[in-house]
Order: sequence, then C-alpha cells, then structure tokens
Amino acid sequence: METKDPMRETRERQAQPAERAAPTSAPKALSLSIVVVSWNGGALVPDLLAAINAQTLPALQLVWVDNASTDDSVAQLRAWRPRPGIAVAEVLLPENRGVAGGRVAGIQAASGSALGFLDVDSVPAPTWGEEALRCLAARPRVGVLASWVLLPDGRLNGFGARLDTWGHGRDDGYGAMPGSPAAPAPTAGPTGYAMGCGMVVRAAVAHALELDPTPIKWHDDSEVALQAQALGYAVWREPSLVVVHHKGQSDAALARGEGPRPRGGERLYLAERARARLLLKYAPWPLVAANGLRDAWTAARSIRQPEVAWALIRAHGWNALHAKSALEYRQRWASAVGWTLGGPGGGDTGKGAAKSDAGREREP
Repeated sequence: METKDPMRETRERQAQPAERAAPTSAPKALSLSIVVVSWNGGALVPDLLAAINAQTLPALQLVWVDNASTDDSVAQLRAWRPRPGIAVAEVLLPENRGVAGGRVAGIQAASGSALGFLDVDSVPAPTWGEEALRCLAARPRVGVLASWVLLPDGRLNGFGARLDTWGHGRDDGYGAMPGSPAAPAPTAGPTGYAMGCGMVVRAAVAHALELDPTPIKWHDDSEVALQAQALGYAVWREPSLVVVHHKGQSDAALARGEGPRPRGGERLYLAERARARLLLKYAPWPLVAANGLRDAWTAARSIRQPEVAWALIRAHGWNALHAKSALEYRQRWASAVGWTLGGPGGGDTGKGAAKSDAGREREP
C-alpha cells in the first residue's frame, strides 16, 4: 500500500454513543466500512447517502474519498445527517487520483473488519451491508465478495466477472434480464473477480494487498481478486448483495474532467493502457509479447479508424514509460498469482462460474 499522505486531509464525525441503535443479529465479530470514491458526484450524492442511511446494519463507517472535486459534493456530504450508528470519515485528496488511487486512500482510512466499495453512482439495497457481513462470517476463506449488480432498467450490470486470456474483463450476465437464458442463475458460488461497484473485501485481505494507484479506472477490481487469490482467499459471488448501478456516470472521463463520459479513442486508450499494464505485471512473458504484436497488428490495419490505432500506440507508449513500477509489481506478485498462457488461474474462469450456477463447486 502507499504511504500516508501528509497532504491528505481527513475529517471524522460520528453519532453520539447514546444515540446509536441497539445491535441486531449481525455478526458481532465483523464490522463494515463503506468506501466511496467521488469526483464531482453532484446530483448523484443524495441518493447514495439516503441508501447508506437506510442500511439495516446498525453500525457502520462511511469513508468518503473526495478526488479534489470542484462542485458541492463535499458540502452535500457535510450537510447530510447520518443516522445514529454511522461514523463518517472524510478523505480529501489534494489532486484527482482516479478510482484506484482513491480506493487506496480509502483503505488506509477504513476501520472496519470488512470494506464495502461503492461508486458514487450506485444505490445499495438496505440489507447490502448486513448480508455482506453474514456471508463473510459464514465463509472464513472468502476474501472478496461480488454483488448482484443491476442497471436502473432492471437488466444485469453483472454478477461477478472474469478475465480472459488477454486480460479483458467480462461482467457475467452484462445486459441480460434476470431470469432470461443469457443471465447467470442467482446462485452463490466462485467467480473470477468482483466488479468494483459492490465489491466487499475483508480488511485483513485489503491491508495485505499492494494495489496499483496508477490506473485512472479499469482493472483495480480485477487486481484485488488476483492478489487476494494469491494470498489464499477465494472470490465469491452472492445474490443477496444487491446494488443498482447507474453505469457510466463514474467513467474515466469523469475522473479526468473531460465530460460526462469518455468518448471514442480516449476511452479505448485508458482501457487498453490499464489492460496492458495488468498483463505486464502478472502475465507470462510470451503472452505479454503476443499481446504487443496483436495490438500492433490491430493498429496497423485500423486505417479507417485512426482513433483506434492512436489509442493503442499511446497505451503501449505510456506503459513503456512506466515499465519500471510495473516490473516491481511483477517481481513481487507474478509467481504467486500464477497467470498462465491459458489465462488467470491457469484456465477459463468462465467455466468455473458456470459450474457454480449448477451448484457443483465446493464452497470455501
């Protein structure tokens, strides 16, 4: 993890002990910190704060990481009245560090024994936090939980995710209507990784990770899973953890201040930059080389789409300039992660997800 930042301002407030709600049946041994990374959240902030107030978990910590917002996001947070039992820690970063950098700062400020990550454009169900602690208490070898994440129109944003051989992330069931043949069954089981929105991580795991704060967005969540599995913990998806995600509102261009959504080549550049760096940190050298050749061929034949060629050239150029730090990660983690030519974990994680739907996987 990165070192403490003397320029980062942290402000905490908490309901008075006498005001706190009485404990319920939630596991006493576990506590929850909800970590939200916000950049100019604007009109999205009230719905998320209302959902946090509605959590059935009697006590929790909200860690609000602000990525140097220029709007009234922080003012809205300070005007909010958290219900009794909710402690609030503000982490005000001096510059925008993107989603990954913000989450690194949030982990440092969290005091719970489990950390739940929400995007500012998400709305968790009232039982989300309580269910997360119940699931972790029931499965001590699970280090990361994936939520059942829905789009506002009721379709799936995803139920767990996986990386293919080339490091592309695939959200299981993306765009499918729950209950349709294209949707995964709402059955608990192992998955490749948890998408960042709705991801819950044991604090013992989170503090043992060495998360890369460099990517603005993309692959910070898959890196959590790769390192957690290298540490001996399972990644598990739970349908009882429900989150609605207004996908796109927290996209990379928001983090860069470039408009409501990243467009065309810029979005591709940021995604490919993160993917190439992920391969450089964890994948076998033959696969890293093959990916470079593959991207060079794609760029060369993209005559009618120059933004694609330029995005790929920029992505690999950026990674060449930042190779030293990627190779340091590789030296410490690659062998433990065990990425093979067949993909992360030595095979098709999609097959594992299919098995879990049929209930054939052994629970951790």
